[in-house]
Amino acid sequence: MKKNLILSFLFCCFAVSSVFPADAKEMFKNAFDKVETLKKQGISYTLHAVAGNSNKKSVTAKVYMKGDRIRIEAKEGISIIDENSMYIYSEQEKTAMKMNVDKETIKQTTFDAIQDKADELKLVEKASKNGYSCQVFKSKDNDSDVVYYLTDDYGLPTYVKEEASETNITNFKTGKIDDNLFVLPKGTNIIDMANFSPESLIQNMQQNFGD
Repeated sequence: MKKNLILSFLFCCFAVSSVFPADAKEMFKNAFDKVETLKKQGISYTLHAVAGNSNKKSVTAKVYMKGDRIRIEAKEGISIIDENSMYIYSEQEKTAMKMNVDKETIKQTTFDAIQDKADELKLVEKASKNGYSCQVFKSKDNDSDVVYYLTDDYGLPTYVKEEASETNITNFKTGKIDDNLFVLPKGTNIIDMANFSPESLIQNMQQNFGD
């Protein structure tokens, strides 16, 4: 159970954190500001990501963001992130693993993680994808092409294509997100893993999603 929850959460985080660059710093800042405004209201979306070459694996998740809090619902379980902690929760077992996270780790699930790379991308064209008006950007990652469809309305991407992965982010909705979504149910058994290193999970994820 723990392995599946961890892999699901980290794959969602990896997918989300890898899809936010923009072509120019000014355009990126505008998109970032738009996301921050929407996060204050609350924003949710559906994420479907596929990774791997011959051995493809996929994950589908519902993501909620409000302020500094994030909730990720996948088939394998639920993950909740607040300002200082990350909880990986199993509804069936009513148990949650708690890990301490710092601001740099949290950035990997949010829009500002890639700001320093804003100048590395090239604006390709204006297009429509998944029903959203977008600006299309292209970049290189380890000599492989990466294409991003950044939505005009939400400042978030709706589609990202990399050499061995493909991510669609759809069903954007803003506002009316219940604060209780970011709170564990009463009676949850919390396993404190304060000395656990999330970086080791990322390494594990990369190994499991390799060929």
